[in-house]
Amino acid sequence: MRERTLKHKYLSGDLLTAMAAWTLFFYFRKCSVDCIYAEPAVKLFSDANYWLGLGLVPAGWIALYAIMGSYRKTMRKARLKELGDTAAASLIGVIVLFFAIMLDDEIHSYKSYYVSFLFFLAVHFVLTYTVRLALTTHTVKQIHSRKVGFPTLLIGSGKNAYRTYLDLENQEIYTGNIFIGFITLPSHDTPDHIDTRLPGVMPCLGDLGQCRSIIEKHHIEEVIIALEDDEKESTRDIILAVNSI
Repeated sequence: MRERTLKHKYLSGDLLTAMAAWTLFFYFRKCSVDCIYAEPAVKLFSDANYWLGLGLVPAGWIALYAIMGSYRKTMRKARLKELGDTAAASLIGVIVLFFAIMLDDEIHSYKSYYVSFLFFLAVHFVLTYTVRLALTTHTVKQIHSRKVGFPTLLIGSGKNAYRTYLDLENQEIYTGNIFIGFITLPSHDTPDHIDTRLPGVMPCLGDLGQCRSIIEKHHIEEVIIALEDDEKESTRDIILAVNSI
């Protein structure tokens, strides 16, 4: 539910910034480049082309972002990667818009093309990335402060499993793993093969044969494998069990 809400926030932010960027670009182009508006504010809102673009252009941006995967795994976005993705999408989108909208325009000089292109690119990128950066930063802070996280399943029940749990829980920068429980391997589900400290920090949810149902029931987003030396031969079976979901 939190992932869906965040996705809607990104989508709404992109839609609003695309509308704002189009408005600023249209105003700039008509007033500073073409100089055809004697009364800018009145002319802008009475121009049919402005309203047509306001309806179509933001929808085109949303489609481009969706194709580029901007709305997948929104809780796992990194600020630096977001910078590169937004810059790439902005460049592609502005190039497409200029080929689709402006090539048939009458111009006084090609300089106006370059000025309009750079203005639109800069405005769209800055507005879009500012909103995205705010959302991403807020989400990252919530994860680091342990307010939100990712339901995690631990596969393993021995000392390595407990040590892995401690390492992740005691990280200086919390990565968001919320341990729902652990599962044992079919041949190591007796009390002798379970570290006595592990059930004290998370419940045993079953064994590997129940992996699929456990992941679906608890909406597991991450699986961490922590096996003992004598369990390594089960790695292939674990990977197959997890990948079958």
